[in-house]
Amino acid sequence: MENVTENRYHVVLDGKESGPYSFDELKILSLERDTLIWWSGIEDWIEAGKVESLKELFEKMPPPVPSSIKKPAQEILISAPINVNVKKVKSEQKPSKIDTSKIQSELEANLGMLLIAGLLTFLFYSIYSEYKRPEMIPFSKQIELTKKVDYDLENNSLFVGNTVALAGERTEYDYGLTLSDYKNINQIRMSRFKDDVKEKTIYCFIISLAVCVVGRYFVILLKK
Repeated sequence: MENVTENRYHVVLDGKESGPYSFDELKILSLERDTLIWWSGIEDWIEAGKVESLKELFEKMPPPVPSSIKKPAQEILISAPINVNVKKVKSEQKPSKIDTSKIQSELEANLGMLLIAGLLTFLFYSIYSEYKRPEMIPFSKQIELTKKVDYDLENNSLFVGNTVALAGERTEYDYGLTLSDYKNINQIRMSRFKDDVKEKTIYCFIISLAVCVVGRYFVILLKK
């Protein structure tokens, strides 16, 4: 009688030869009836279910499915499709609405600050230009001054005090004048006066606007 416990068995698992295994190890492998098996003493591979000495391995296993009803895996998948419930995810995100009231409020506030800065600047311009307006000498005196300057230049006069005195009281716009400049003293004074007023007016607008902006946000911080 064949001693199954002493044999060393080779089996085909997943299309590859594996082994050798003892009889007890075959129990752990959970072989099927149609698994090919070979051991020393037989000529060719044989299905494990056909070996009498190995029948106890399959006492609790059902017989293999007849080949006549076996179907390829692809056919099984086609004949029994899997129902997959695909849920369409609708985007619940709605486009955010622009808060037009807030934008309008900001525009009104900025427009208000520009208006206040403009009014302050206009007030400054009116007062400053009136206060700083230089004295203009009369036309008749301008002609006399021009003649006197021409005379002093032709004769290289050293004393020109009387000539300068014809220009009237000295103003802050008379700096750096030469003798020949007194021929156009009115034009020079007015040109320098306009440049001064323009520069100071721009400074006033920038400062006024900055004060309005800082003051507005300071009030906002106090309300929080």
